[in-house]
Amino acid sequence: MPRGSEFWAKNVPLELMIAMAYAIDSSQLQNAPRWLSSKFVYINAKAPHGVELTREALRPCLQALLQERFHLKVHHDTVPKKGFSLVVAASGPKLETTKGAPFPNYRANVSPGKLQGKDWSTDFLALMLAPKLGVPVVHKTGLQGRYDITIEYDDDASPNPELPALTTAIQQLGLKLVPGTVPVAVLVIDAIDELPTEN
Repeated sequence: MPRGSEFWAKNVPLELMIAMAYAIDSSQLQNAPRWLSSKFVYINAKAPHGVELTREALRPCLQALLQERFHLKVHHDTVPKKGFSLVVAASGPKLETTKGAPFPNYRANVSPGKLQGKDWSTDFLALMLAPKLGVPVVHKTGLQGRYDITIEYDDDASPNPELPALTTAIQQLGLKLVPGTVPVAVLVIDAIDELPTEN
């Protein structure tokens, strides 16, 4: 989590750092070396004076750091995969407009059986749904707002038969998950060093 002009990460998988830098789920990484998910890094970085590191502002900084220290080279591609499209249901959206400021009041709870967050876009909701469903979720709602979201559902890791499945629970927000083949943006790793250059 960035705070003001500082960002630090301790014992975080390099795979997760790349995913964070490029705003993707780690499942969207292709041609990754086997060691990528087990290579843990420590980062303590500061932005130039007066620059506040929102998540959006942090991404190009992380990209530059990964390119400089790990000689990361990537390219973007799109591949068809089985997954879901997140769309607006026929009843229309039933989302609660956020009461939080864009930054730093960013909150996320993705524990078993729950998806809860403040100041989420529906694009970010699709990103959070993907690991829960185990398949890609493509954002096709067309909604541009920011929302406070809470979804409780029956989860294998924390089963509660009184709750609906996630694909049903999402409809409480006036949204719908449509299964099918979807175009998934992927990040292809062309080159990366296992050891970073020294500070």
